[in-house]
Amino acid sequence: MDRWLSNNSFVKVMSLVMAILLWMIVTNSSTSSTGAVVGQPQVTSQVTSVKLGARYDDRKFIVHIPDTVQVELKGNRDILALASLLSKNKFDFYVDLSKYESGRYDVPVQYEGLPPGLDVVVTPSVVNVTIERIQKVQKDVRVVVVGQSPDVAKVGNVIVNPRTVTVSVPESQVKNIGLVQAVVNIEDATETVNSSVPVRVLDRRGQPIESAKTSPSSVDVQVPLTIQPSKKVPLKVSFTGKPADGYGVTGLDVRPSEITVYGTQEMLNALSAYPVPAVNVDGLTESKTIQVPLPLLKGVTRVDSPSVTVAVTITAGKESMKQEEPSATTPASEQRVSKSLEIPVFIKGVADGQTSEIVKPESGRINCNVVGTKEAIAQVDQSKLSASVDMSNKPPGEYTAPVQVNLPSGVSLASDTTDLQATVVIHDRAAKS
Repeated sequence: MDRWLSNNSFVKVMSLVMAILLWMIVTNSSTSSTGAVVGQPQVTSQVTSVKLGARYDDRKFIVHIPDTVQVELKGNRDILALASLLSKNKFDFYVDLSKYESGRYDVPVQYEGLPPGLDVVVTPSVVNVTIERIQKVQKDVRVVVVGQSPDVAKVGNVIVNPRTVTVSVPESQVKNIGLVQAVVNIEDATETVNSSVPVRVLDRRGQPIESAKTSPSSVDVQVPLTIQPSKKVPLKVSFTGKPADGYGVTGLDVRPSEITVYGTQEMLNALSAYPVPAVNVDGLTESKTIQVPLPLLKGVTRVDSPSVTVAVTITAGKESMKQEEPSATTPASEQRVSKSLEIPVFIKGVADGQTSEIVKPESGRINCNVVGTKEAIAQVDQSKLSASVDMSNKPPGEYTAPVQVNLPSGVSLASDTTDLQATVVIHDRAAKS
């Protein structure tokens, strides 16, 4: 130490530091000409809204408390600035519910983490809280398959794992649990669907119970799908009739030029082109574009374009293009005709403990047009026809769903009645009684 003190440079540095410290002390203790202490921040306040927390055993209870409280902090600017820095992750406003059981209580708001020297005013200083004990019940998961894929011929039996989950809800909600549900969407699916699906807990009205939790929170679902055979083929277009004298058909252009056909494999193997109903050109003197619906051939369940556009080119002074006349060569027994039918609608898939009713159409019957060969239409026995609407895995509520019509072989729905729907209301049998 003596050696440092004998060092002239060290002594000069220490003297300078001491001088600066003395200057700061004198400056902070000096007064202004008005008598106020120089450098002493004035007392001020700030009001803010802060999140209110709760301390409790969340494995046993669910609590309901106000989201926020108003807090007024009073103090000098330096302390308030420090409090502002701490607000990001240090101080906490909360209610301590660790010693409470189920019930409603008025509980004081507490806080911690604020620097000393502040006056703290909390509004309200006492809040009303509700505490409910958590009840755990075992419930089966019901899988709901939604969406439609044009490639799917049949939906198989759904497999869910695990089949049963543990539902944790407030004790007041146990009797209100209506359904534990997992929804799987097969829209545009082209193969069996395997998916991890979140689980929802619904009340008896079909509304989510927001406070409910499940363990596990999701389940693995497999939806086996049978993909129906399909084939892409060109369209075969023709015309019937004769244009006005001096005019001829010089072109037939169909759009799209090819379609995808769905049906039995036997029918697809024999199909090389799909026939478009002959376009009538009788008396035409100019070109024309015509929208033509595509009927379903025997063995065809669906085509990806229900109608096509045919552009007919009519030219003066030209002979009509040569073509086959399918209408002239088609046997009468294979000519397609239409018929209007009224068919009763039945509801299928309603769960045990539920009742259902069709509210639209009010008669419970649908009117539709069907097409087929004369022979097939002549053999239709309307009394043996039925239609159905599938309400499988549906909780209580009102639903509008497509109607599936059971038709005999060789008969299909006309293009103007392919979108048949019915509105069904499902009731919980116990609630309705």
